[in-house]
Amino acid sequence: MLHDLMARVADELDGPWAASVLPNDAVSLHTPDHDLLVVRQDPDGRLVFHGIPASGLGSHWPRDGKNPLRHRITVSPAKSPARIASELSHRLLPAYRITLAVALAAHKAARHERADATRALAAISRLLDTTVEDRTVRLTGPSSHLTGTITIAAGEATFHLRLPTHHATTLAQAVRPFRAPR
Repeated sequence: MLHDLMARVADELDGPWAASVLPNDAVSLHTPDHDLLVVRQDPDGRLVFHGIPASGLGSHWPRDGKNPLRHRITVSPAKSPARIASELSHRLLPAYRITLAVALAAHKAARHERADATRALAAISRLLDTTVEDRTVRLTGPSSHLTGTITIAAGEATFHLRLPTHHATTLAQAVRPFRAPR
């Protein structure tokens, strides 16, 4: 019954919304643009809508202190699907979509940082004519800093880098003449 109501609400919302059944008597309303609302009925029968991060965005979701920003409203199930959609459009979606845009931008930036760091480690590896043994790259500082591990000549020298990429490349160029032959 809840799914049928949410399917009608999805039809009333602007854009390509869809409704899907979730475990624990919940339904999601979602779009291809990463909008994700979860609705349940509370013990009093009211519909409780939560705007949540889509898969992969949780770690990038803006926080209010230690807690992720929450977007929640309740609506009477006696309202028409058009009225429920209107409540969502005016009371929940504006703030939720701002938070979603921030999370998407942070996710994209993190993806680019990881790609840049991976390319930098590969370039340093080529300079040293060796392989990067630890391919896990974690960026723990400003995006201008590269974090990773390089092992040269079967463990004779190990570098744990947390340097701006251009300094890491300079270090690799300086070390190259001293690496052990293969």
